[in-house]
Amino acid sequence: MNTPEHLRYTKSHEWVLFADDGTAKVGLTDHAQEALGDLVFVNLPEVGDALTCGEALGDVESVKAVSDVFSPVTGTVKAVNEALLDAPYLPSTAEERQSMLEAIGCQSMEDLYAQVPPEMRVEKLDLPEGKSELEVRRILEGLAAENTVFPAVFRGAGAYRHYIPAIVKSVTSKETFVTAYTPYQAELSQGVLQSIFEYQTMICALTGMDASNASLYDGASAAAEAVAMCRDRKRSTV
Repeated sequence: MNTPEHLRYTKSHEWVLFADDGTAKVGLTDHAQEALGDLVFVNLPEVGDALTCGEALGDVESVKAVSDVFSPVTGTVKAVNEALLDAPYLPSTAEERQSMLEAIGCQSMEDLYAQVPPEMRVEKLDLPEGKSELEVRRILEGLAAENTVFPAVFRGAGAYRHYIPAIVKSVTSKETFVTAYTPYQAELSQGVLQSIFEYQTMICALTGMDASNASLYDGASAAAEAVAMCRDRKRSTV
């Protein structure tokens, strides 16, 4: 995590940079950005708005939540980063990128590729113009229409020819049967589930037990569960 020492920080995770001309630049810390996740909307103050230290100056909306941004100073807004209005996911402004380039001894983005031979550089990709979602959908539907659709498929060994009562979907969609871990099942399929099975098999082989359980795939949750279990059993160490 980047924590520049020349910045001042607030408890609500804003930073402020004071300039010699009496102005101040305000932004969100890396910690706040990582906690919020991908941003989708930014509500900025307007030029000329009066700000009061400790009061909200705007808010940011991410895929996780909406959070207020509090002003660390009292004053009047002189300028805002308008690029965030159209693209709130941009991590930096043009001025900040130029400052970072100068910090590593470069004057432009092209300097970063000075070691790449000119004949190996691609100035412009020969790609068609972008299309809207509707246009792409129509193209894909046209390609899909060229497929041959067979009236019967026998890959299911007969499992596809059965009647499912309507109440099944109604019952399985009830919140009572959906746990907080349901959205994470896809993550389990990405290797973690196999590692759990391997671990359980190894424990059974080492101990001679008929069964072994290692259902908590998240390390932090497993550690917390272990601590809670020890506490309940009046043990002081883990």
